[in-house]
Amino acid sequence: MTFVEELSTAIKNPDYLPSYWRKLVREFTVFDFDYRFLKGYSFPPKSLCFILTEHCNLQCVMCDIGQKNAHRSSAELFPLAASLEKGGETLTLQDWKQVVDDLVGKGWNPLLLLTGTEPFLYPQVLELVNYITAHNLRLHITTNGTVLSRFAEALVDCCTKPDSLTITVSLDGIGELHDTIRGVPGTFDRALEGLEALAARKRERSRGWPHVSICYTVSNHNYGHIPDFVEWFSQKDVDLTSITFSHLWFKDASIVERHNEHYGTCFPVKQENLTGLDIAAIDMDSVHAQIQKMRATSGDYPFAILEQPRLSREDSRVYYTQPTE
Repeated sequence: MTFVEELSTAIKNPDYLPSYWRKLVREFTVFDFDYRFLKGYSFPPKSLCFILTEHCNLQCVMCDIGQKNAHRSSAELFPLAASLEKGGETLTLQDWKQVVDDLVGKGWNPLLLLTGTEPFLYPQVLELVNYITAHNLRLHITTNGTVLSRFAEALVDCCTKPDSLTITVSLDGIGELHDTIRGVPGTFDRALEGLEALAARKRERSRGWPHVSICYTVSNHNYGHIPDFVEWFSQKDVDLTSITFSHLWFKDASIVERHNEHYGTCFPVKQENLTGLDIAAIDMDSVHAQIQKMRATSGDYPFAILEQPRLSREDSRVYYTQPTE
């Protein structure tokens, strides 16, 4: 949804006005002037990420955590998984609530993100979600959707205003294609059940929120299926706000070498999120053309078409073939 469309919605429904203003402020980087002009002083963060658990129930090809699950290997072989499993005791629910209390006590109002692994595998996730929204903090949950249907009604019920909760479901294809990328049969159908359950509950409550989006991570396994994905979901009644086509997040040998040359003594890194991928096999000219075509015809769809990060044709090639640039 564009700013013009959101402004139109806000004018028609005053409940949306506060969320529209907050989003406007968040999106414009001019409001980051504190980092550049105040001699090192910075205002409170715009967002905080809560990683509730180190566990995930999938075996995604583009993720170290999933590849650790797939190969039943030690986390030490997969840097991202190893970083999550470091440390001492796991934070308790009361610890997480204390963080929320500290934020509220300071008068801060960051966007809180539940992401990192699969937040709905955290046993007390609903209690924490309710605690956050009850304290008038904004919350965004990123999920693989496999257990979303269990929580759908409660999530809609706790969302009392347009931006108190937003949800992103990660899907990388339709049916078997998605299941192959995620490494577990039936994953797509379970995620679709979650999306349908959210939409059904919103209809029951005559409510347009929480806003729900899909994130499609582009890889060598699915780069040629972007239009099919958009068309398929345009025919489904799941009330989506947007579909975002996201580029891979990785560290290859060139990034690792360049980084460790400068910072390896104190902050060494290893190759990350590459085990199940063939980056050289991605035809970025094709990806760019597909996304641009979808964006050009986005008015034909009931949701926005987005790209993250948004790249030109040349930038998209550089992103994968010369990542240190």
